[in-house]
Amino acid sequence: MPATREHLLMVLADLDDILIRASYSTEMRSSSIFDISMEVAVPNFSGLAQALEVEQCRCPPGYLGLSCQDCAPGYTRTGGGLYLGHCELCDCNGHSDSCRPETGTCTSCLHNTQGEFCDQCAPGFFGDATVGTPEDCQPCACPHSDPDNQFSPTCESLGNGGYQCTACQPGYTGQYCERCASGYVGNPQERQECRPYDDAASLVVKVYPERVQSP
Repeated sequence: MPATREHLLMVLADLDDILIRASYSTEMRSSSIFDISMEVAVPNFSGLAQALEVEQCRCPPGYLGLSCQDCAPGYTRTGGGLYLGHCELCDCNGHSDSCRPETGTCTSCLHNTQGEFCDQCAPGFFGDATVGTPEDCQPCACPHSDPDNQFSPTCESLGNGGYQCTACQPGYTGQYCERCASGYVGNPQERQECRPYDDAASLVVKVYPERVQSP
């Protein structure tokens, strides 16, 4: 069956050579070809380098290339079908405007996000990265967010919008590492470190005046 316009355009999107069959039989002694034209090529010789491409399309948004065969930055090819698929905006949940053109995998995720589509909060942050705002992922406070009072490097989001610290340092416990574990003293909520309990520092009670035994 003859090639359709759509199929021809798909072939031209990745064309390396134009080969024209010149022999159809072993008995053929000669063949010729004539009346070949390329619509955009200039017929006169200008002394410049030979033009290897003869078309320069005015591409719509999202497309690049002489034949609009490539996806522009910020776009990715979706599906298959005619014209080798369509170029659509990268789906990065609002946290990146760049992705790999052929796979759609997002690159350079911002706003403390990570993942194939910037759809997860980075370690140390919690929230829902798919909402699509710069504030989606907030820093975990374990129990505070400043480095000197952050006693867990990671946390996980809970279904109710809260979070739980998941790697409390030795000596700390609680949902937010806000308490000292057994055998430690201190108050992390008041920005105090939890230190091992020292038996030598146990409370000593003295009674004054001291009693002196009679001889």
